[in-house]
Amino acid sequence: MKNLTLYLFYLLLLFLAELLYLRLARGFNIQAIPNERSAHSQNTLVGGGIIVPLACILYFYTSNFQYPFFIIGILLVSFVSLVDDVREVSIKLRLLSQIIAISLIFFQFNLYTNSTLLVMILVACIMVISLNAYNFLDGINGMTSAYSLIQLACLYYINQFKVHFIDGHLLVITALAVIVFTYFNFRVKAICFAGDVGSISIALIVCGCIFKLILLTHNFIFINLLLVYYLDAVSTFIFRWLQGQNVVKAHKKHFYLFLVNELKWPHLMVACLYAVVQLVINLIVINAFDIKGSSSNYYHLQYTGLFIGVAALLVAFMRIKLEGRQIYMKKHVEPVVSDQKDKRSFNVIK
Repeated sequence: MKNLTLYLFYLLLLFLAELLYLRLARGFNIQAIPNERSAHSQNTLVGGGIIVPLACILYFYTSNFQYPFFIIGILLVSFVSLVDDVREVSIKLRLLSQIIAISLIFFQFNLYTNSTLLVMILVACIMVISLNAYNFLDGINGMTSAYSLIQLACLYYINQFKVHFIDGHLLVITALAVIVFTYFNFRVKAICFAGDVGSISIALIVCGCIFKLILLTHNFIFINLLLVYYLDAVSTFIFRWLQGQNVVKAHKKHFYLFLVNELKWPHLMVACLYAVVQLVINLIVINAFDIKGSSSNYYHLQYTGLFIGVAALLVAFMRIKLEGRQIYMKKHVEPVVSDQKDKRSFNVIK
């Protein structure tokens, strides 16, 4: 009962902090302006996800300063991401901040003592991909909030009833921050977007917990806790590469954007679909497999590969079926004929 009262107080405190930020954002005109890649049609305040790093500061203070390097990493990427929400930051600086934050997480949880260097490198690379996949899929109302609440709830369940890998209060306070953000974002017309500051900070917490869980239990099956986002982000990357597009250029080719922009599905329906599918996958992972492996035998590596492979084939088939074969075919650019050039030249001279 005491914890419940305390958490309700934290919820109120975070809600007031979010209201204060939104007022400042209006004053400084910090908002997303729709463009050809947007899934929204009106100016919307951005950066509402700042409530997540603020919740981390609250946790750090109330937990007698636990996980200092983890919190510093979160605040570092949050600061760089907040600046990126206001003015564009180079991709090199963003990647550098993410690599430093991931290194701090490894140091915080003594993961550098892991005997398999290859595993550490692999995990670091996948974490960078995970952070950016989380950010790429923050493009419609409710997506980040619904998906993140599912992830935090599942991680809390694993932590409480399966294997303890982190202080549960961090997960609860983060979830409270996401609930506050959900109130302002999970709407037909969102009051605010998470921005990079929100999506990247949530991603670092969720992905940091998942990869600590993987290295603690020696069980790669937990990578599937991020499977829905991976499948959308990676399949989109591959299809764009097959089309000969610039894969690092901003775009609107994600499957969830196809559902919203082309099939005209409501934002909240798509957000709930992604969250529910991930929840089903999480329940399978949690209940169908043993948790702990050993340092010499990473559990369920073969099952993980099989699970991901089958899911990837299903997603590829579904996307080709719905979006058509042009999703992977290179587009033929018609050359400009000479008479058109002549005509333009004539018009200019005239």
